[in-house]
Amino acid sequence: MSQMPLLPESWLFLGRSKDLSSKPSLREIAGKKFLAFRDEQGALYVTSAHCPHMGAGLVSGEVISANGSRDSRTKLVCPFHKWEFDAQHGGCTHIPYAQDRTPPAWAKLTRYPVTERNGLAFFFNGARAQFPLPFFNDENPDDFIHLRETLVQQDAPWYLVPANAFDMAHFANVHGRTPYSRPHFEQHDRHARVIIDYKITGNTWADRVIRRLKGDRAQLDFTVWGGNFCLAVSSFGEPGPQQVKNRMLITLEPVNERTSLTRIFVHSPRPRWGASRLAEACRMEVRRFLSQQFFLAEAKETSNFHFSPRRMIDEDWPNRPYLLWLQNLYAHGAETLVSTAEQPRPLPAQVSIMLREQPPTLL
Repeated sequence: MSQMPLLPESWLFLGRSKDLSSKPSLREIAGKKFLAFRDEQGALYVTSAHCPHMGAGLVSGEVISANGSRDSRTKLVCPFHKWEFDAQHGGCTHIPYAQDRTPPAWAKLTRYPVTERNGLAFFFNGARAQFPLPFFNDENPDDFIHLRETLVQQDAPWYLVPANAFDMAHFANVHGRTPYSRPHFEQHDRHARVIIDYKITGNTWADRVIRRLKGDRAQLDFTVWGGNFCLAVSSFGEPGPQQVKNRMLITLEPVNERTSLTRIFVHSPRPRWGASRLAEACRMEVRRFLSQQFFLAEAKETSNFHFSPRRMIDEDWPNRPYLLWLQNLYAHGAETLVSTAEQPRPLPAQVSIMLREQPPTLL
């Protein structure tokens, strides 16, 4: 059986912008190495981490500024044989001991699209980005700030962790979140979304505090891009000025085939005045702590996780559209998460869902 890819074809977290400089730095994800460096203008590049000539590690290489290079292009120089590579296009431009030789076509670094936002850097695992770096619906990234990341390791593959948001049985019975009505599903070529209006019925101390302050009504608006890049907005209380929203940017990356790392960045509107900055910072820390506790609980629930689609029953139907979407997203090399025989019976008419039966056309 073919398998889901070890690395998603999606946006992956690179690091904090302030930690990335002209000195090459290494980022390793599930055994695959990526190299990051800046040019003299501050532009950020992500490339393959080894020289295509004889495999030398480029993390020990040197970045030559455009002003200092022979053809006014920023270069990355291999530390082993001093081959020079164009930072912008990746191709070899100079072999110092074979100056009359045209560099071979294979002497080229792999380039990865990169985007920086609000002090965070991300790169797309592919030759070109299949979709722009996502953000919360109808929101301007410049209007938001975020807290430091929260890290949680989970014993589950990267592509199955976001499935919990689509799992109503898990949502209700484990987290004490009972839907008021059928959830709203949207499934598209590159992203899937679920909106759930629910009642907080759990009995944790956090649930009791929320009910006391904002009542038991809440909503989750959860969108996953590429199977690993998630945007979650939890709203507490009645709609209006007093409603509290917790916005989380969540990225999943593999550690290995069965383990993944969850990175959570709590976002909040940028405060306008000094006093409100301190108050908002305190509120954000509370949200970060509560989010961390939620995902730590998730990590315990997925301990030694081993998924078998053949064990799903009819009542698990909310999971299957998401798994089918994920399977179609990676149809060129996907594990059979939901086979034709195991697809659910026709869904109730009141369920709002768009279900793609054929693999999507790549953008």
